[in-house]
This record gives sequence, structure tokens and C-alpha cells, in this order.
Amino acid sequence: MAMTRNVQVTELNQYSVPKDMLLFRLDRIKKMWNKQKRPELMDEANLIIDRLRELNVDITTSSDQMEFDIPHTLRDQYVGLVAEKLEEYRNQLRRKRRIKEEIPEQPYSIITSEIPRSTASYGNLSGVSARGGVHSSTEDAIFRPFDREERLRRELALLERKMMDMEIALDKLHEAEFEVIEGLYLTYPEPSNDELMYRLGWLRKKYYKVKGSALRKIASSLRII
Repeated sequence: MAMTRNVQVTELNQYSVPKDMLLFRLDRIKKMWNKQKRPELMDEANLIIDRLRELNVDITTSSDQMEFDIPHTLRDQYVGLVAEKLEEYRNQLRRKRRIKEEIPEQPYSIITSEIPRSTASYGNLSGVSARGGVHSSTEDAIFRPFDREERLRRELALLERKMMDMEIALDKLHEAEFEVIEGLYLTYPEPSNDELMYRLGWLRKKYYKVKGSALRKIASSLRII
């Protein structure tokens, strides 16, 4: 079956789409982008631009300058911005693991519900508790771990909300793209590009192609570009 000129270009078919169809599709994407700025259009355009460069097609004065309304400075800086976001996410992952290790498997509220609450005597008043009423030092000792657990659970909930955007972005990556991002940005200490390339067993061309694609997708998902 013959391939139409307006075929959608993907990572699977990019090498089978002729050069003239790639150029036609890129111009088509530009028109669609002006009407509706959808991230998937940008991803496809970047895929086509990379493929055209491999074919030695000069697109610096036409399609490559479509820009998708992205300022030059931002386009130049998005890799660094994404790297900063990934570093922040890595730190958040570490903090999340520590919080989960500190939160008891059985909620402390269940444990303390089985302990009869003592009544303070008038001869040993220690003041009014934050919960209201008179309390004793014994009650403080009993309920202090409960307060700490609550603080940890609130921190965990807030942390998970902050991590959500990056997790959505990472979920959009293909397996190979996630391998690069995880290996380069989410581990400690961070390896060099050459170290990770060797570990994955990839050629340099494939490695930088996959890495570039992954960074663009994350930047697009996070609305950096």
C-alpha cells in the first residue's frame, strides 16, 4: 500500500519515510502547531528534524526555524533546566524512601487506640494540651510518636504531589529513553555519558539520539519548551 504524503512520522517508521514526505509533514505540523500547540506535534517535529539532519538536508533557514514560538535562549537552555528538574526529582525520591522507612507499617493511631487514656490528678497538673484539656507527661510520651507520624505522612503527601509532574513526564518515555534518563540523572553518583554508553552497550549515535529525544519529551511535558 502506497504511503501518503501526510503520514505521521514515528520512531518506528522514520527511516522508511522518504525525504520529500518528511519535509511535507514538517510543514504540515507547522500549520497545525499555529492552530493548536500540542506537545506531541513538537515531539514529531523534533524527530523529523533529527532524521533530516541525518540525511544532510539543510533545514536551518526553513523548517528548523519554525521555532514553535520557543525563544532561542530557552531552546538553548532547556537541557540544563531539565537536568536541574531531574536532580531535584532524584533528591525527592531519596527523601521519599527515607520517610517511608520511618513511618511504621502499622499506623501508630491503631496502636495507641488500645491504650487507655490516663486521667491527670489535680496534684500533678502539667498544663493544657494542644488537643484540649489537662494532660500529663505520661500522655505526652504516649502521643508524641503519633504526632511525628502525622507530620511524616503530611510531608510524604506533599512530596508526592510535587513529584507528580515529573512522574507523568517519565511515564511518557519509551523503555530505552527511560534507561538513559534513569542511568544518567536518577542514580548517585552520576556516571559520565561515556560510562553509561558503555554500560548500555550502545553506539554513540544511538545513545545521543535516545538521550536527546528523552530530554525533549520531558521538557515538553513539563512545559519548559
